[in-house]
Amino acid sequence: YPEEGHFKVWALWTANAAESSASAIPETLNDNYVEYINGGEFVKKKDPNSWGGVTPYYWPTTGSLFFAGYSPAMNSDNFDYSWETKTFTATNYVQDTDITKTNDLMWFDVTNQSYNNNNNSITEGGTTIPVNGVPVKFQHALSWLTFNVKRIDEAEISNWKIKSAKLFKIETMSTFTATASSKTWTTPTTPQEITVFEADGLALEKTDINLAREYKGNGDVIVIPQSCSFTNKDTYDAALVIEYYLKIPASSEETPEYIPQSVTLSLEHGTDGKAWEIGKHYIYNITFGGNEILISPTVTDWTKPDVNQNIQVQ
Repeated sequence: YPEEGHFKVWALWTANAAESSASAIPETLNDNYVEYINGGEFVKKKDPNSWGGVTPYYWPTTGSLFFAGYSPAMNSDNFDYSWETKTFTATNYVQDTDITKTNDLMWFDVTNQSYNNNNNSITEGGTTIPVNGVPVKFQHALSWLTFNVKRIDEAEISNWKIKSAKLFKIETMSTFTATASSKTWTTPTTPQEITVFEADGLALEKTDINLAREYKGNGDVIVIPQSCSFTNKDTYDAALVIEYYLKIPASSEETPEYIPQSVTLSLEHGTDGKAWEIGKHYIYNITFGGNEILISPTVTDWTKPDVNQNIQVQ
């Protein structure tokens, strides 16, 4: 976990030391269920090599704790967790259009952990204190996009130079709600433009070039899950527009002449073909050369072998 990636935590204390199921938490909290930590920020600790509160929190001497939290630590006014409904909410979450400032929003909650009463312990002031460990698992709330470009063969090295690659009609503010049975983003607001790459001219290689990494040293374009259905270059929910220079056939290698070109690419994929999904990684492999634009997409989970969509600009 990155040292700069602080996260925030809620903790619920219950007087029942034998409690082992989140389903036992009542819909209306009582004196036996008290919020112990309210959005406390956790940071990397130097000694021991672990994570803890900016202001230390201590294990209670009686009862049990349940946890929920999110990463990275952001304005807590927009984030909340309901113990009664076991719901995590990120209200009016904003994803910056600058790809170096976007976040990988993750969360964990009480429905995605298991109480572990195995009598682990810590030592403080010479006294050994039992600690009940609670394993938790962060889940990705957003969609991850990667855009790779290359040329077909060695003979075509100077035919194209990429000027820019921009995502259009990208929703950048929405509200995320997650429960044990559903994870949803509400209908977002005004679409924005995101620059994936921009330069005087990027010469294409025979192997993939990650445009975002080439542009900003950051290979991650992380967006709010949203529709990416496509009818044509003028009718789409979200699309990638690539501007490039095409070498005039009559020009020479010594004095090449280029004309500006633009292509709008569909970003539909191979599952439902309509939307980027929560916790998925989409890789778009764009190859320049030939006569036809072809797409062959696949989709997998964020943490498994990647989603691939092959596009030929020909």
